[in-house]
Amino acid sequence: MLKTYCSRSEGRLLIILVFLAFTASCSTSFAYNRLDWLIVWYTDDYVDLSREQKGFLKTKLQPVLDWHRQEELANYIDLLDRIEREIERPIDVETTESWISDARDALDRIELSLLKTLLDLGESLSDKQVNELLDSLNKKQEEYREKYSQRSDEEYASDNFKSLSKNLRRFIGPLNEKQKKQLRLTASSMQRFDLPWLEDREAWLRTLEQLLQRQPGWKEAILEAHSQREANRSSEYRNVVVHNIGRIAEGIAGILDNLDAKQAKRLQNRINNYRRKLLNLSQSRENSGNKKLEAKI
Repeated sequence: MLKTYCSRSEGRLLIILVFLAFTASCSTSFAYNRLDWLIVWYTDDYVDLSREQKGFLKTKLQPVLDWHRQEELANYIDLLDRIEREIERPIDVETTESWISDARDALDRIELSLLKTLLDLGESLSDKQVNELLDSLNKKQEEYREKYSQRSDEEYASDNFKSLSKNLRRFIGPLNEKQKKQLRLTASSMQRFDLPWLEDREAWLRTLEQLLQRQPGWKEAILEAHSQREANRSSEYRNVVVHNIGRIAEGIAGILDNLDAKQAKRLQNRINNYRRKLLNLSQSRENSGNKKLEAKI
C-alpha cells in the first residue's frame, strides 16, 4: 500500500463507480478477512520486512479494518441506495459527478487511515530499509515515466476508452455500438493527465526523501505534507482533473440514461449483489472472521 501514498493513479479518474471496484476486491471472505495480510504482502514488494515488522503491521492494521467494516461500509451502502434511486430518473452530469466525488472522498479516508499505520511501521525501519523503500519508489517512477510519457495522443485516448469500457461492462454488460461511440468521444475529449501526474508524483517523492530522514517530528511532517498535497498541486494538474471528471461524468450519464432492458436489469442485479455483500460484511465481527461469506463477485 505504500505506493498508494505516493501517487493517485490516473485510473481513479476513469472509474465512475470506483468505490464499488474497491469493494469488489474486498467483498469475498478470503480477500476481506485477510486484507491485513494482503497489505503486508503488498508493502513487502517495496521493502523487505522482518517477521516482527510484519506482525507489528498486522496488529496495527486491525483497528483500521474494524473502522472500515463498522463505519465505511455503511457509507458505501448509503451511496448505493442513492445511486439506485437516481438511476430511476433522467441522470444529469451533476448527479454522476457527485458519485465520483463521494467515491474519491471514501478513498481519501482509507488512504489517510492506512498512511498513519504505515508511519508507525516506519519507526521500526532501519536506515537500510528506508533506502530500499526509496529506491523501489524511484524505480517505479522510472517505470511509469517510460510507460506513460511515450504514448501518443491517439494511444492515450485508446487507453482511456479501454479502461472506461472495461469498467462499465463490469456493471451493465456488453456495450452496443452507440454506447461505444459515446465512450470514444468521451475518451478523445479528455486532456492528457499522465504528464502532470508524473510531475506531481516526482515532487511527492522528493518530499518523502527529505522527510524520511526521520528527523524529530517526521511523522507529523509527512501527515502535514499529505494534507497539503492537493493545495500544492499545479494549476495544470487540478484543471485537468476537473476537466476529465466532467467529461467522464457526462459520458457515463449519457450511457446510464439510455440502457436497454437487459443492461438495466444487470445493473440492478449488480447493485443488489453489492448491497447484500456489504451488509454481510458490516454485520460480521472479528470473532466470526472464519465465517464463510459465500458468493463471489
